[in-house]
Amino acid sequence: MEYKKYDLSKTQLVKLARLCVQEQGSVNGVKAEASLMANLLETSDYRKKKYGTDGTGLYNWVRNGGWFYKASYFMDNTTVSNKYVEAVKDVLVDGNRTLPPYIDEHDCFADIKSISTGSIRNRADYIKGETIIKNKMGSTYTFYCFPASGSDPFGYTDAAYEYVMRHGGADPDPEPVERVEVITSLPEIQRGDEGDTVSIWQVIVGVQVDGDFGPATQAATIKFQSENGLAADGIVGARTWAEGLKNIR
Repeated sequence: MEYKKYDLSKTQLVKLARLCVQEQGSVNGVKAEASLMANLLETSDYRKKKYGTDGTGLYNWVRNGGWFYKASYFMDNTTVSNKYVEAVKDVLVDGNRTLPPYIDEHDCFADIKSISTGSIRNRADYIKGETIIKNKMGSTYTFYCFPASGSDPFGYTDAAYEYVMRHGGADPDPEPVERVEVITSLPEIQRGDEGDTVSIWQVIVGVQVDGDFGPATQAATIKFQSENGLAADGIVGARTWAEGLKNIR
């Protein structure tokens, strides 16, 4: 199958590679992560319309779309060796994707709620095309592979698979467009921040609403994250927002 080739600058490639390494940590894992980045954009009419379909659109979707944990932080504040940059270039610029176009999910073991064929941490229990994975963010998908020995399990949602089988069509995102817009418009917040966004979060976690992300809000945030299987760092990023907004839908 011929895959789309993206025109990406050297700077964009380096920053995408930094995030891919953070997510997977090996050349094969990085290639899988880059493949998934493109797949997620290409199987969503909503994302393509919002961010565009060229290299800059792909870059902006990965950086600002809210799907990848703390994307902008890792893209701006980490380092990466050239072999990983070349791996991302091979996938996105040269079009040598390592996953089918419908692969649109992966999770670290800590973010998986259950699998249908055994123990979450036993890689031998994952069966291609059979194991159903449910994560703590509410997604359900079918296992496809471990791209590398230490990588996350990758898989596909029914929506992405059907989208590719149709070769286009309606946006298959499992969440309503309105919810996606809310999540992607809410910035990362943490202790020391102030304003209306902080007030929204304070309503969600049930503390005094004063627009000041102080110690009480931080403590409530850490408690909320711990109770919902999230990284308990007190920082309200995309995944914490997504979990919190479930309570006010």
